[in-house]
Amino acid sequence: MEVEPQLACPDPVTSKGERPARGAKLSSPDLSFLFETMIANRFPVDKWEELGKKLGMSKHDLSSIEDEPYERRFLAVIYKWRRNSSTTIPGHLLEALKSIDENYACAVERKWLIPCEPASGTVHGVFVPFNNMPLDRPLSITHLQALEEQLRTLGFSPTQWFTLGLALGLNYMTLDDIGLDNRGDCEQCFWQVLTAWIDGDDYTCWRGPATLERLCHVLKEMELNDVAQKIQQKFSQNQVNESYTNPDVEIHRQPSPWRTEDDVINEGHIPFIVELLGYLNIKGNSRFFLRLGLSIHEIRVVEDDVKSSGGELILKLLEKWIDKKADEANVKKLSDAISCTSPEKGRRFKAIVEGGGFFKQIAGKESTKSLPLKDGASGDLPENVLTDLFVYIIEPTTHISHSKWHRMGQELGLDGSLLNGIEKEGVDCGSKFVLVIWRWVNNWASRPGSSPPTQQHLIAALKTIDGAASAENLKAHFGRRAQNAVKPVLTRGADHTLPFEQLRLDTLPFEQLRLNTPFCSEHQAELFQLLKSCRFGTIEWFCLGILMRLDIAELLAIQKNNNRNVIACMREVLEHWLEGRGRSLEAGLPTPELLIKLVHSCNQHAAAENLECYFKRKSRR
Repeated sequence: MEVEPQLACPDPVTSKGERPARGAKLSSPDLSFLFETMIANRFPVDKWEELGKKLGMSKHDLSSIEDEPYERRFLAVIYKWRRNSSTTIPGHLLEALKSIDENYACAVERKWLIPCEPASGTVHGVFVPFNNMPLDRPLSITHLQALEEQLRTLGFSPTQWFTLGLALGLNYMTLDDIGLDNRGDCEQCFWQVLTAWIDGDDYTCWRGPATLERLCHVLKEMELNDVAQKIQQKFSQNQVNESYTNPDVEIHRQPSPWRTEDDVINEGHIPFIVELLGYLNIKGNSRFFLRLGLSIHEIRVVEDDVKSSGGELILKLLEKWIDKKADEANVKKLSDAISCTSPEKGRRFKAIVEGGGFFKQIAGKESTKSLPLKDGASGDLPENVLTDLFVYIIEPTTHISHSKWHRMGQELGLDGSLLNGIEKEGVDCGSKFVLVIWRWVNNWASRPGSSPPTQQHLIAALKTIDGAASAENLKAHFGRRAQNAVKPVLTRGADHTLPFEQLRLDTLPFEQLRLNTPFCSEHQAELFQLLKSCRFGTIEWFCLGILMRLDIAELLAIQKNNNRNVIACMREVLEHWLEGRGRSLEAGLPTPELLIKLVHSCNQHAAAENLECYFKRKSRR
């Protein structure tokens, strides 16, 4: 049988490429390849502080790096220097390295190559069992569990997950988020690094598809020659033969039509945008196009013409946006809309633009057996159902025993590390109950033998830990939701509801607001002070964010970005709500009346009554 052509795996050390311009600003691709080059050339890790001083970092910045593991502090120095300095150019860095070790600096400059173009092409494959994989054949998500077990067997330590991720081409920020999401659990972090690599995230796709050959190259850079040699010995003789007939995966390179965020979008880019939204698992719904700048009236007119909610509607709305906005329809506007949907997806989008495209895997019969979930969507527990479920759990009228969140996690099969991470989140029991379900939905694929989460699983688990009555109530909730799916509150009435942007512009000053008058983002500071004076407990910020229908991933990111400061977290939750982030608009426009209802649902009844009195007094005036 003729072996199908495979994508070559470019070696960033030896392949044809270009050196970063000494006087140009250090780009994200530059940084990604720099990290791999520095790891490969063995930077003297005890010189991290000296490197920071040579780069002009402050004592405060250097002291903050002391929390990082010793062996990767030099990487944190470079990352923070690029993030905080306005003059990050390769020339400055090379001079700093030269003052520490001239030979090392010369080696880095000689081998720091960026491929002229990211790898491109299409791979069509048949399913090949992991043990029969050739070294140069792209891996699919089907092979993830076997790959992880193989690396462990050969002596790779999961504690090296961060360095492995950098060398494979993942962003420093991506790896930071992986560590936060898993509370530093090396086992889970290692699993997610391998998943992201196989999926082609960040700049891993610049190195070509995920192959064992590429992995061996990286392991050698990490001085794990024994592990790399054992992999090469085991897989070097493997070939694809006629017995492998089960279609498994197709890997398509989707080249980006843009190079910078200033590029203007035209109608010829629409097919790429549709593919990109699917790859990032972003639903092109009304909220998304509101953020792009279309009005509710314009969206409803297109919906009435198309009379469907599928790909045709997204195509027509994109055409409308490009036609209406002309030069204002640029990559920056699209990036902002995606970032509002999810900060993590916003970062991935920017990496795709800078990286020149992405690899899209089309899973076949075998791959779908263990595909990990994207954003909590699986079977009959898609994102919108989960959002409603989380609100249902928090509502005090449901009478779910929130204190049994730990037992619920055990019943759903969460391991001790995930439950310990939830314990340390510092949120109320209701929010912990929600986090248990969210973690279950997002981590099921990492547990061997697990089946995709369903409503039936959830009902059965609740019955075990909280009794038949709670289970029947949850079943009834799912039934009601199936019959009355949530409809967007921003619908076109007889007066053609105003576009979201105009609503914000026409909103009254804070002191003139009434119960049903929408807030705007400019009211955030005054609204926070009012809640504080009404004695709303800011410690309930996470619970309030769930009721506001903000994404759980966003809430966890808020917690991380504000170092668990509940006051800062509360301010940011209000900001996200006022901007219509997540699925918040499904509950209605952000008005005082809605806020009072949400505060009541947080069991902050005194604060809710104080808020109601405040705005009723305003109405009488």
